[in-house]
Amino acid sequence: MQQLPPGVGQVPHVEVVDRSQDRASRPLARTKYGITGNVPEETAQRDLQPVHDITTKLQYLPSAVRQGASLTVMRPMTLEERDAFLAEPHVGVLSVTAEAGRAPLTVPIWYEYQPGRLVKVITAPGLRKVRLIEEAGRFALCAQVAEVDDYRYVSVEGPVTGIEPTSKQERFDLAARYMGPDRATDYINATEETAAGYITIHMRPEWWHTFDFRVTRDGR
Repeated sequence: MQQLPPGVGQVPHVEVVDRSQDRASRPLARTKYGITGNVPEETAQRDLQPVHDITTKLQYLPSAVRQGASLTVMRPMTLEERDAFLAEPHVGVLSVTAEAGRAPLTVPIWYEYQPGRLVKVITAPGLRKVRLIEEAGRFALCAQVAEVDDYRYVSVEGPVTGIEPTSKQERFDLAARYMGPDRATDYINATEETAAGYITIHMRPEWWHTFDFRVTRDGR
């Protein structure tokens, strides 16, 4: 097996994390739907660690991938980049602390996010993930692009700021985000009865972990 020179092929462990204090916290109240509160959707500016930019040739990748490729981005995202990425319609992966002796519950889920605001997920009540979120009072969500030449992810974690009944408009907005308005209308009408009683869970991003590992082809 070919030995790589020292440092080649190793991805440095560099993270952008939120070091700010919990400035936006507000008292929470219990309702029949769980936790609710008056936390504003606008979140405080986050402090970022310096961004490191690394450029190197992909000399040790298979030739089919290597041809004309250079690694031009391998760094944490900036605040603007991470907000824009999370706002895109990726299928998220939600993770929440589970019962004692169990690994965290991790499930795919549609979500909604606008830069500087709250993460929103919609789900049926009474599910295990809802119970665990209510018990933990927080959860994490990861969104990613996982291609050979384009690998990026944003992972956020934070407290639940509200659990409320879902309106039909909220259901439509979320469906339209992923399938477009025309298909969303048909979907919402077809699932109106089964979606009765759905709840919307809001989470305020408190910790951010991001990475941008894209490859561009420059013909060299």
